Parts: sequence; C-alpha cells; structure tokens
Amino acid sequence: MFRIRYFILPAPVLLFLCLGNSGKDEPSYLSPADMAYSPGQGKIYIAEHCGRRIDVFDTGTKTITRTIPLADHPNNVYLTGDQRFLLISQGMADGRLLIYDLENLKREKVVPAGHSPTVITESRKHIILCHRFPGQISFLDRDGWHVDKTIAVGREPVAMVAASGRQRLFVAHHLPEMAATADHVAAKISVIDLGTLEVIKTILLPNGSSGVKGITIDPEQKHLFVTHILARYQLPPTQLERGWMNTNAMTIIDVDEMECRHTILLDDIDHGAANPWDVECSEDGQKIFVSHAGTHELSIIDWGKLKEALAREENTHQDLATSEDLGFIYAYRKRLALNGNGPRAILCDGQNLYVAHYFTDNLSIIDLATLQEQSIPLAESTLSDERLGEMYFNDASLCFQSWQGCASCHPDGRVDGLNWDLLNDGIGNPKNAKSLLLSHQTPPAMSLGVRSSAEEAVRAGFRYIQFATVEEEYATRVDAYLQAMQPVESPYPLSKRERGMGEQLFHSLDCKACHPAPLYTDLHAYSLGGDTSHRWDTPTLVEIWRSGPYWHDGRYASLQELFEKEKHGLKVPLSHQEIRSLEAYLLTL
Repeated sequence: MFRIRYFILPAPVLLFLCLGNSGKDEPSYLSPADMAYSPGQGKIYIAEHCGRRIDVFDTGTKTITRTIPLADHPNNVYLTGDQRFLLISQGMADGRLLIYDLENLKREKVVPAGHSPTVITESRKHIILCHRFPGQISFLDRDGWHVDKTIAVGREPVAMVAASGRQRLFVAHHLPEMAATADHVAAKISVIDLGTLEVIKTILLPNGSSGVKGITIDPEQKHLFVTHILARYQLPPTQLERGWMNTNAMTIIDVDEMECRHTILLDDIDHGAANPWDVECSEDGQKIFVSHAGTHELSIIDWGKLKEALAREENTHQDLATSEDLGFIYAYRKRLALNGNGPRAILCDGQNLYVAHYFTDNLSIIDLATLQEQSIPLAESTLSDERLGEMYFNDASLCFQSWQGCASCHPDGRVDGLNWDLLNDGIGNPKNAKSLLLSHQTPPAMSLGVRSSAEEAVRAGFRYIQFATVEEEYATRVDAYLQAMQPVESPYPLSKRERGMGEQLFHSLDCKACHPAPLYTDLHAYSLGGDTSHRWDTPTLVEIWRSGPYWHDGRYASLQELFEKEKHGLKVPLSHQEIRSLEAYLLTL
C-alpha cells in the first residue's frame, strides 16, 4: 500500500469537518462518529456524521435494517435509560436536538440546541447536552424538553458522564485553557453538582495533557477513566523513541475524592498507541476498552488485575510513576490490531465489542471470549483526495514507531494549546502550536516563517516531527485536506450595534494595517514586544476565538489579557470597555 523509510535525527540537531465531493448533497462516505445500543431490540444506532443519517444495525443478522436520513451532520446519538427515546445532536452553528420515539422511530420533536451540540447524557431530572465551542452544558426538562439552565464550564467540553448515585456530572475538556507558559498546562475535568447545577470542582489532568477524547465510569461508580495525549512539550523533540515527544494515556480519577489517582501510559516501549479516543467498561467492570484512532487498534485492559497492582503499590507507599513507565501496562493489556482506519466510537453488549471506523466506514465486531474480529462494511466508500488527506493527517502509522500523527498536535487541523520547541528554527525558543486553517493561503509557514509555504511545512513535518519519509502522494493529499478546510462560524455572536463598536475600534486603531480582510493578515513579519532579534509572521485572525492561548509563546490565556499587557502597535492606551469591545469583535471572526 505504501512504503515508508524511517530515520533518526542526531540528538543535537501532530472535526467536525467533513470533506467530500464539493457541490454534491451527499458525500460518498459515512464517517460513523457515535453509537448507542438498545439491548431490548438488539439494535445499534450509528450516527453517520458525513453521511447525514442514522443507521440501525441489527446485532443478530449483522446488517443495517433501516436508515434515517437527516438534514444535517449528526454529532452524537443517545438512548434514554427507559428506552423510550432516541436523541440525536446535529449541526454546528445552528444546532438541533432531535427526539425520536424509539418504538417506531417517528420524530417527536426538534429542539433548537445552539452552537456545536455534541455529547448527550441524562440525570434523574434532566437530559444533559454539551456545547463544545461555547463551552457550555445545557440541562433540559425531561417532560417538555425546555432548557432549565445553561452553565459555562470552559474550553471545549467534548465528553461527559454522570455518576447518578453521587449526583455528579463529570465533564471532560478537549484542550488546556490556561496560558501555555504556566507551570502546569493541561486539560481539565469539570465536576457539576446535579442538584444545584453548579460547577463544584475542577480537576486538572497531569501536566501536558491535551487531546482529551473519552471519559467513562465503572459500574460501581468508584473510578473514572479518561483518555488523552500526554505531551512532553517541555523537551525539544530531537527523537521519538520511548515517548520523547507525545505519549498516549489513560488517567484514573477517584469519583468520591474527585482527584486524579494514576495516569497509565498505553504505549509499548517501541510502539506508540497514538490518539486514544473512546473508552468503555465491560458490564461486570472487569475490563476497560480503549480505541486508538491513530494506530487503528484496540486496548483490552484487565481492570481487576490492574486495580490490584495499583493497590499493592499504594499499600507499600511506592511511587508508581506510571506516567513515565512505558512497560507498566504490558502485563494487564491485550493490544489488538483492527481491520479498518480511524477506530473511534466503541460499545459493548456483554458478549461482543463493536468498534466504528471513521475513515473506512466499517464496523469491527470483537468476540470477547475469543477476541476474534469480524469486519462488517457499512458502505462502499469512494474517497476524494481531500478525504484521503484527512485520513493521512490522522494516521500515526505513518510516523516512526507510531507515536503520533499530524492531528496529535493539530487536532481538527487546529491547535493543542501547548508550546513546542521544534528543531526547524533552533532549540531554545518554544512557540505555541499554530492553527493550520488557511495556512496554504497565508505563506510563509511557522511562527518565524522558516518554511516558505505550507506545502514545504507539510513535508518537513513528516520528516522532522514524525521522523519518516513518505511518498509524495501522501503529502499532496494532506495539502488538499488543509486547503479545503473551512472556518467554523464563531460561537460568539454580537448584536449589530456591539459588532459595530468593536469593528470601528479595529479600524480606528489601524489593526487592519497588519490584519486586513479577508485573510486578516498582510503576510509580513514584524518584531514584537521589544524583541528585535526575531521577526514573527503575522497570523490570520480568522477563527481566533478557537486558537488560544495568544502571543507567539502562548503567554496570554485571553485576548483581553493580551491587550491589557501588550501595546501591540497601539498608539494610545485603551479603556477597559474598549478592550472588551475590541476583543468581542475579534472573537466573531
């Protein structure tokens, strides 16, 4: 299929976006993104994100028995605990929650759901809906489907699980939200009291935690399991062996104490388990299942034995340092290679594990007694160059020892919220990861403009960050994917009057001199903040609401903080209200 030559550099010296056939209503691929299981029916409901439909899969006949067409992309699917309703979150800027009667699959109601509705769960009183980009959680009345309350939780909540017996909701956030220069830079878990509907605690994951994708709870509701990348961002990436740059992890959180207890690396010593995605527990609580979207594998972890080992070490007061031990998981985990590309959503029916492959549109069915796999195609897909490029962008098997893919540091082609001291411009000047949106239209590439074009940067990324040489067709298709990316509409709308105030300031302060529309960059480089030794490429402001933290080294968590502490070309000081107005306008771009 492809040939890759790996090499090691001497010590001194990685969406919600569907790409397809432009201009056609239906893409030629499905992209299964989420699944829900009805044990009474023996059916799995599959959210086909790019296919804009829900497929009903019969677990007995192992066939699709019905398809529900949708007007927009389904993001997540959920079955209520009483098995009465099938709930579907769909869309982006103008989201909807669809309610179907499960018995006849008749649509009962469509509820406006704001911006980027994603994962759904429930409590005794509410249906709970996560909004990724506004950073909000909505609680809907179970009878009338009206929103009782919406609360802000912070940057990019992407997964959640309720501990109903303890009246708590645990919300996992995709990216860090603090300055990249902070002592501890990591994504968080927000804990919400389901009685008061207030955030009662924030749990920071270990330093370097980013790319959080999944969270689940054991049947006893004593432990949470969170999948994420654990980046060694404080080291210059001169090599990849033994997780020098990115490792892939699962953090265990004590539900009662609401604190991290252990972080377990999921990689082997010389074989990364890149981009862990979904995580589920078996019905008896003895097994943990993790899908690895970057290496197209499944981890089956013996939680009973792992828990005993952790308890033994705790009782002897030894420091496990499991976040540094690449061999620790070996005795407690089976690692299965799967037939498919991009395994993401997983679910268990007690006898079988079902794994949906996002890029190859197939379902892996794993017999838990024999660990034998059966692959069921969901569609015959024809992939465009853009779609193949997206697949390669997410594929860690193209990397030396499979530690990471392009998406490990650029999830959805954007940012991971961390500083990296890359080798392309010398060691000792860590810089914030940049979004790749519009990178091909805004040369040069990289913060210091050391690559003349995004095309050059893509090829250098494979060679110097993934430590591999790939055939030109792979880089060409990644170019096609990045060129086809479109900005997401801002989740921060303003009234016409409010927008006018901020836009007037933007022009009167001459911000447009360096950031002219429509790309909001003049493609030139400038010295910043008195630093005359470097000239920094002017970044686009498109989707700036999504690309924080700010400044070349990510030292500012918000634009407001940036304008309060940096003159940044301003000839006159701004009032607090002017700063807020300017920030509000920029966040609409």
